[in-house]
Amino acid sequence: MHRLIVDLANVKDDEANWNKFLETYGKHFYSARSNALDYSEITKFRNCLRGIFQARELRTKEWLFHTFQSKAYELGHPGVPILTWDDFLHRTQGGIRLPPRSYLERVASELGRKLFHLRCCPNPQCKSPYFIADHGNQKFCSQGCAKPFRLEANRRSWKRHGNEWRRKRKEKLLSGGE
Repeated sequence: MHRLIVDLANVKDDEANWNKFLETYGKHFYSARSNALDYSEITKFRNCLRGIFQARELRTKEWLFHTFQSKAYELGHPGVPILTWDDFLHRTQGGIRLPPRSYLERVASELGRKLFHLRCCPNPQCKSPYFIADHGNQKFCSQGCAKPFRLEANRRSWKRHGNEWRRKRKEKLLSGGE
């Protein structure tokens, strides 16, 4: 499910990318209502997912996630209506029967657990900028994307502090320390 989340967010708008994505995951987006894939719904689903990745504040991610979760339910259970407040109050008093969780609902649950770790790689050359971070302070999707920025930061640091570092190193060597 983790892979589907990242692959859907990163699918490009050209036919080859969509075909590759749908070959792997298409069965999960198959509409029982029309017996066909609804590309406009999948595209909206993807764009909502990208919005969650791009949101900077956790509250915004949560708000967008709830929209995503609701749509996952609708796509996973076509024809089963979303409850109104009156339905909700009436049905919760007498018990409520839900259909089994669809695959898309399980994907939405997984996404909900990962909200804090959804990131966009800041490298403009990145081919798959949407990723799920392994740890809280991870900024780039991979070491490859981070490398040019790390090298530039090292260059700036050496330019700013290099003379002082060399002087201290030389003093330490001359005083017999290592």
